[in-house]
Amino acid sequence: MTTVGRTLQFSQMAQVSLADNRIQSLDYEEFRGVHGIVMLDLQGNVISSIERETFTSIRKELVYLDLSRNKLRRLNGCVQSLSLLTSLNLTDNQIEGFERAEFRGLNELTDLYLQGNRIKTLGYEVQGLNRLKYLVISHNRIRTIKAEQLPLSLQYVYVE
Repeated sequence: MTTVGRTLQFSQMAQVSLADNRIQSLDYEEFRGVHGIVMLDLQGNVISSIERETFTSIRKELVYLDLSRNKLRRLNGCVQSLSLLTSLNLTDNQIEGFERAEFRGLNELTDLYLQGNRIKTLGYEVQGLNRLKYLVISHNRIRTIKAEQLPLSLQYVYVE
């Protein structure tokens, strides 16, 4: 499968896995009219771009989002409206950095997996994540992390 298209005709699915396909991009039409998705697994595709409004129709339900093992370079603000999201996995992409407000609105986020990217700096981007407990940033290009820029709620930071 290379596009999501009409795959999600069923409007009430709690868990959706589209992992290990050949999906290349996600636009704002992909999840329109779909509701009730709590867990969305898109890992192992070749997604290189996601439009800002892609997850708008599922933003009030989505708790878990896995975008690992894709070809993402940036998020384009696509996760900002996901206010109930608790886990975001961006492992093994090509992300070099984030907009300062990239994670704004992720008030419930507790787990953030960023390992295996090309990230050079991280700090202010995660500062407002007041419930963040687990931050995994190993296998990146980060040289310095300033503790004062990290949320006080952090319990574990994995760095290699």
